[in-house]
Amino acid sequence: FWYLFFPLRLLTSFKLCPALKPLPAPSRIITFVFLSLSSFLNTLIKSSPEDPHYLWAKKLAVLHYEKDKLPKKSFKEALKYCDQALKLNKHTDQALYEIGEVYELEHRIHGTKVALSKAEDYYQKALEQNKYHLPSLVRLASIFEERFAYDEALGCLKVVVSQDPFHAQALWKLSNIYHFTRFLDQAIA
Repeated sequence: FWYLFFPLRLLTSFKLCPALKPLPAPSRIITFVFLSLSSFLNTLIKSSPEDPHYLWAKKLAVLHYEKDKLPKKSFKEALKYCDQALKLNKHTDQALYEIGEVYELEHRIHGTKVALSKAEDYYQKALEQNKYHLPSLVRLASIFEERFAYDEALGCLKVVVSQDPFHAQALWKLSNIYHFTRFLDQAIA
């Protein structure tokens, strides 16, 4: 019975039937999507130049182009879009956070310590604009946790949980820090 399908397999092979060719390599698909998205975002930025959200979306598009293989020029381009958004003077706390996020990602990929201190500075500036800017508090807690400054990290996370008692990332980080510092009763609660 299985021998009957053998000739059919030969006819439906990729070499004999060009319509059955596999998809192109993922890098080519990502390049195509990035170019399409980039032109679309450029159109949105031109149509609504006073909206910083499109500039931040462009930043994300630039930074997520090749994930782990981001060249330093991609970070400079992302910072350019963040600076444009900061100059709009709208959502200044979020604009400062976005700049800090670029520097933190640069540190994570290229291992530059200077970028991490710049990220921390921008998160602090975002908190000067809005002391309850939750994303900045969570990122600062991560930086403090990485430096083993658990008291500062706990302070940031407690503020987040006081504003949003169901903030999953903050609750998870709190339990981890309590676990690392051997406050196991608080880790469970």
